[in-house]
This record gives sequence, structure tokens and C-alpha cells, in this order.
Amino acid sequence: MFTDQVARLATPIPDLVTTLSIAKGLVFVAVSGGLLYLSLSKVARTNAALEAMVSERITALIASERELRKSEERLPTLLGNLPDVTWTAAQNGKTIYISPNVEGIFGFSQEEVFRGGHEIWLTRIFRDDSATVIDAFDRLFEKGEAFDVEYRIQRKDGCWIWIHGRAYNLHEDDGTWYADGILSDITQRKEAEEARHTILETALDGFYLTDLQGKILEVNDSYCRISGHSREELLTMCVQDIKRPGDGL
Repeated sequence: MFTDQVARLATPIPDLVTTLSIAKGLVFVAVSGGLLYLSLSKVARTNAALEAMVSERITALIASERELRKSEERLPTLLGNLPDVTWTAAQNGKTIYISPNVEGIFGFSQEEVFRGGHEIWLTRIFRDDSATVIDAFDRLFEKGEAFDVEYRIQRKDGCWIWIHGRAYNLHEDDGTWYADGILSDITQRKEAEEARHTILETALDGFYLTDLQGKILEVNDSYCRISGHSREELLTMCVQDIKRPGDGL
């Protein structure tokens, strides 16, 4: 009888322990599930933000590539409409690029210049100017000195023109050095200078040319005789320094 009572008292204890274990397990599962949900939600939000950022970057890159292609498409037209010819040449003299307007100045097309190589230039430069051009081009690459030369060159049709060649940039690619530059047709300016020089030298009257400060820039032979100074002396003087006939000491 005593044993039956003990048994009745002891019977609920395992049930309580089991219930508590189950409850504890359920709480653990609930908490873990909640934490997992929060983690997954955070990961999902982070992924969404990353996807949005990547999508934005891709869209920006696509737009930049489109603008770059448009600029590259417009560049030949822009360069072709400039009065000056733009060029890129390697250190060995080979022309890598030349703008399409070269044909209007030089008479040769882009394709003819590329096929002819640098010989198409060297063989047509005026004999007296050739050494100056070659020397300046060599110094550009060897010493980094500015290439800035005025020279005469023969067009495809045989006419001679004056060219002002300049190089502004040196850059290296795969072990080869290149220069970027500009060619300008200065024939009209040179012809005007020559005509003025002819007029000055053949005039019986004395003429001189000065800057705004009165420094003498150019004189003719008649003025040299009148002033009593040589051309070299006058080109170092100002008009205020020259004594007129009858002036005192």
C-alpha cells in the first residue's frame, strides 16, 4: 500500500521533466528560427542592396561606353574639320595616325601616307630644310627637346608649301616611343613675309619695323645707310636710341 502511494507520487515527475524538456526544445527551436529568420532577412536585404549597386554600376558603365563610342565616332569628323593636321608618329618615323584633312594640305590621302611611310615626307622636304627637320625629330626622342620647325615640302601636285610642324606629347607603348603633334600650312604667312621683305629691301626710302616698346624688329638697307648703323646693331636698339642727323652729342 505504501509502495502504491509512492508510485502514484513518482509517476508525474517523469511527465513534468519530459514536458519541460519539450518546452525547452520548442523555445530553442523558436528562438533559433527567429534568429535564423532575422539573419536571412538581413542577408536578403544586403543582397538586394548589392544587386541594386551592381545594377547601377553596370548601367553607368554602359552609358559611359555609349558616350565613349559617340565621342570616338565624332572625333574623326572633328579632326577632319580642323585647319591643322594632327598626327602620331613612332620614333622610327612611321606614321601611326594622321587626320583626314591632310589631303587638303598635302595632296596625299591618309591611306597614301600610311602606305608611303615616313619616306613620303622625307623625300619631299625641301633639300635645304631636310637636315633641320630630321635633327629636330631625333632630338625630340633622344633628349625630349621640343619639335618646332618651319620647313618647305612639296605637295602631291608638285607645288611647294610651307609647313609649321610641332610635337606636344611623348608617350611609350610596348617599348616603343611615340609623339603626337600638329602640322599647319603657313604658306600664306610666309609669302606675305617674303613680299614685305622684298618691298622693304627694294625701297629707296628707309623703313623699319618695331614692337610696342619701340624695339627695332626689322630694317631695310636704306635705313641702315641713313642711320649709319649696321643691321646687326639696329636689331639690338630701340628707335629712341638712334640719333638723327643734326642731333647734338
